[in-house]
Amino acid sequence: MARRQTGIIRRILRGLGFRLVFPIGTMPVPYHPLVFPLAIAGLIGWLGLTIAGTLDRVGEGPIWWQPIAPFLVLGVLMSLPIVAWAAMVFRAPLLQGLLGAAIPLLVAVEVLTGTLPPAWLVLPVAYVAVFVFQAWYGPRWLAQVKTRNEAFEPVEPGQATLALQFRTGQPQNLLDDIDAARIWARKVTGKDGYLVHRLTLEDADRIEAARPSRLPRSWQLSRRESWAVLVQSCAEPPADSIPVWDRKARAPLWCVTGLREFAVRIDGHTLRLHQGAAKLVGWLPLFVLFHWTAIFGGRSEWHIGFPRTRVEKVEFDSQQANSALRSLFASRPESGGTTDTTHVDEIIAHFEKLVAEERSEADALIARQEEFWSELPSLADLPKELKPVQEALVSKPEAVDHGRLGDVLDWLERCRDRPSQAGFYRACALLDTFPDEVLLAEGARIATIFNSRRIALQWNIAHVPDPDKLPPRTPVCAMNTAGFGVFRGYPHIYQRLGDVLPQMAGVNEGLAREYADPEPGLRTAGTIRSL
Repeated sequence: MARRQTGIIRRILRGLGFRLVFPIGTMPVPYHPLVFPLAIAGLIGWLGLTIAGTLDRVGEGPIWWQPIAPFLVLGVLMSLPIVAWAAMVFRAPLLQGLLGAAIPLLVAVEVLTGTLPPAWLVLPVAYVAVFVFQAWYGPRWLAQVKTRNEAFEPVEPGQATLALQFRTGQPQNLLDDIDAARIWARKVTGKDGYLVHRLTLEDADRIEAARPSRLPRSWQLSRRESWAVLVQSCAEPPADSIPVWDRKARAPLWCVTGLREFAVRIDGHTLRLHQGAAKLVGWLPLFVLFHWTAIFGGRSEWHIGFPRTRVEKVEFDSQQANSALRSLFASRPESGGTTDTTHVDEIIAHFEKLVAEERSEADALIARQEEFWSELPSLADLPKELKPVQEALVSKPEAVDHGRLGDVLDWLERCRDRPSQAGFYRACALLDTFPDEVLLAEGARIATIFNSRRIALQWNIAHVPDPDKLPPRTPVCAMNTAGFGVFRGYPHIYQRLGDVLPQMAGVNEGLAREYADPEPGLRTAGTIRSL
């Protein structure tokens, strides 16, 4: 019965012209085409009657404040997520804009009738003046921007460093497009920055030859087909760098919004380019105040002032992000263009200093090897204070006491039995420092350690049909894996032992066959970082 009555009511409302609209997703909002015209007519009628009443009730007290309450209520509704979409159906911005315009209009009427003192006339005069300035000067300022963009001559920075005064994740990409030698940029997070150098392959070879065994932290040298890129940590830009900005453009009295300004300061002059969707005020002096909250993409932003109903695109290459930023500078020619030749010797000198410091530090650590060997018999995983000693011995094989091979083999067996994957990899690195003739003397014992599927292989347990059929005592490691995977993660040690020890040749052949026809769950791709 209730459903039947609901159907009847629904048909009656539909016959009267009501319908459902869906401003967002499947959220229904009842709507009638006459709601908005009646609201506008009622608002204009109320304003007319209020003005007429003001003329009849001169001196009885001001009423200009009456539109403020509904003006603010509409602003709150349009600032609430979801509710704002329903408010847009009923043209709430236009209704609020009319209420906002009514306030200075009522102030002007009440000043003219003597209800308010003459000083209050400042409000409507300022309101009209700002609107006229924005509506008149906005298009002219935008035309000047477009003219400057068209007449802009790209800057050629040469060997100067470009200092980006904004955060960016990949300044290397910018260096690929513009003919510059070096860029400084601030990291996306934190306060520090870094320098990106574009180098010739020859200079990269010189740096590679001079660099320490490990590049300093936050340094990276990578090669391309015909050039190389060096990234180095650098907290602040060099003193002689050229600042570059990417910021929100500021037009006089906000006559135009929505543009980005890309600027470079060189020789005491600031050169600018603009890009974006320029928003200009419409031709009706309405006033709005609300905060639009984007919930399905877009950008949340305040809408304050005269509505921006006109939009003009100002762009360069729309297929490329920040194309105006790239257009500030000369494009990199296909021949390769400018590379950093000024700072290469400085980098090499810095590396030579680091190498000297590294050698001094390594000698100091190697002097502690007796401490290392004395504590090793009780360890599988190395404590933090002994790891640098092991790394120093690996980096300088000639300093390793060859009589300590037995201690290293004991270490490997402890790591196998406890188990410790990280310790086993470190022991492998130390084993690799012993000469062939020393390894041959212990060939049978070495082959016994490495002739082990649970040491050489690694399985993804989630993909193994029956984990109970894995080799006995297979260690379970991190990331749902079983086995140390040394044959895959440190292939050099198996290759070397196979070349030196006759006992290992058959072991390597068997492991290679397992990788050629892997059983379910056996990990064969990728490598584990050797320690």
